[in-house]
Amino acid sequence: MKNTFLALMAFITIDSLGQSGQPPPTTSWPGGDICESIPWKLVFFDEFNGTTLNTNKWYSYSPDQYGTATQVDCRVNPDPTEHQIYLDQNVVVGGGICKLLAIRNNPTFMGVTREYSSGMINTKWDYAFQFGAMETRCKFAGGNGFWPAFWCFGGNGTEIDAAEFFGADPGSIHMGCIHWDGPTNFGMDALVSTSKGADYSSDYHTYRTEWDQNRVRYYIDGVQMGQTDRLILPGVDLSETCDFPALTYQTQRGFPYGSPNKPKIISNLAIGHGSLPYYTELEAMITGIPVADYVPTNSNEVDIDYIRLYQRTPQAGFTDLCANTVTGPFDICNSKAITYTFNGPGDISPVWTLSPNLTLLSSTAHTVTVSANSLTPANASITANYTNSGYPCPQTTASLQVRIGAAASPPITVAPPYPACLGNIVSCSVASIPETYSWSYVPVGPPATAGGLNLTPSGSNCLIEVNSVGNYQLQIWATNTCGMSAGPSKVALSASSTSPKCAMLKRSIAETEKDQNSLLVWPNPANDKIIVSLDESYTVTIFNALGEKLNTVRSRQQSEMDVSTYSSGIYFVIIETATNIYNKKIVVNHN
Repeated sequence: MKNTFLALMAFITIDSLGQSGQPPPTTSWPGGDICESIPWKLVFFDEFNGTTLNTNKWYSYSPDQYGTATQVDCRVNPDPTEHQIYLDQNVVVGGGICKLLAIRNNPTFMGVTREYSSGMINTKWDYAFQFGAMETRCKFAGGNGFWPAFWCFGGNGTEIDAAEFFGADPGSIHMGCIHWDGPTNFGMDALVSTSKGADYSSDYHTYRTEWDQNRVRYYIDGVQMGQTDRLILPGVDLSETCDFPALTYQTQRGFPYGSPNKPKIISNLAIGHGSLPYYTELEAMITGIPVADYVPTNSNEVDIDYIRLYQRTPQAGFTDLCANTVTGPFDICNSKAITYTFNGPGDISPVWTLSPNLTLLSSTAHTVTVSANSLTPANASITANYTNSGYPCPQTTASLQVRIGAAASPPITVAPPYPACLGNIVSCSVASIPETYSWSYVPVGPPATAGGLNLTPSGSNCLIEVNSVGNYQLQIWATNTCGMSAGPSKVALSASSTSPKCAMLKRSIAETEKDQNSLLVWPNPANDKIIVSLDESYTVTIFNALGEKLNTVRSRQQSEMDVSTYSSGIYFVIIETATNIYNKKIVVNHN
């Protein structure tokens, strides 16, 4: 191990350093793409542009269960080889920088005295997360005995070290996954030691860790320095592979799942010989400096430019902070004033731009009121232009497409015209900008009534559920908020309980009441893609309303399926696991 750590490694992963002697755990993978391609979305950030620490986001200590510091170990590591007490006054914000200060001043907290006071920031409970990309730009403290770090920790469950820095070895950054498998079973896995030969304490660098469900990647200044894979085939390098075949794999000991205790982001400056005897020996081994010679200087600091957290799909409690939108009526029916709203952070005030067929009447910080120049049927747009002052977001505009008036008789599309499966749903839609329509239908052929049908309006779409076997002929109308009607459109439906095309859908519908608490299928309605998330291996298949199979994907936990080429309408998403089968109905709407 000594030779491994002394090497200057540009890209390496070391598997299973801890828990030696135990047989490696295994799992069966059904085959498929393990790489996640959904773009990252900003869900948390602090650019430290104020003059004090934002205590709505951060603790300056390790909180107890009540969020307070009423116990000694909230500010003092019980390991006597750490020489600091974390105090609020050692976190200083100003000039766009958060400073974590280490000062040799012999502080005392709750009867415990240490040689140094120091600084720590720790996200509050609201910002605990599972899976994401955490990133900081900072300058670490150098010098013997200083041990700054940027990491996340979830109590008795998950720790990911995005960057640890031994001050006596300024040319190396240490990254990796550390897993607590119970209070007495500490195992460290996949430690990555990197070096560019530079002094990481002499300037700012960007440190980023991307934590997905099957892979963790580590970056310095945008360059990938290492990764940890959950699935392992001994003797086979899978680090550049996304398409994993259906096999039984070893699983990385300690791979972070972030459950049941979701981790929080921490940045701190420890002082001493390391917080564990293991690190005392490790640091001396890496640097060649005897343990007894680790004597810190009188003061030092970590300078943090920013800390950000991204998620591919914002989880409960988080939102896409860069997803600014404009909302308001889709239909402009007359020359009266209509107000539209910019949905974005409260401190962003946009400048409004309108298409030439609209007139701006008034505006406030987040709203604009407009009217149509004429009622000639046409498309129009309302756009909010803004600068992301204080927000690290690339977008600078948000736009809404609207409709002035309406075509006299826009066509109604019904899919499928025939046949329909018992219990299935057929869709009807108006080909236009999404509008809110009132839908109605009447039976025009046998049977004289349509008691076996159920029509549900859904904006510019309607859903017709076939509840009884039979043949149906209908006329369907749609009326928008301007009072303009579309239709009528005539449709024939034939519902059969024995059609072979219905067999798969019948089977799934019969199982649809099974427990689906852990299953997510979104967005719905969808435009270009749907995402399926389920915490086990599964096969997902998309059927159209005719019962025809369109696409099948095998996955585990999360998959993404392209629906951009599908016609607008109703589709069935069938998810099969080893024990359950689920049926979800989704709407694809490209309007």
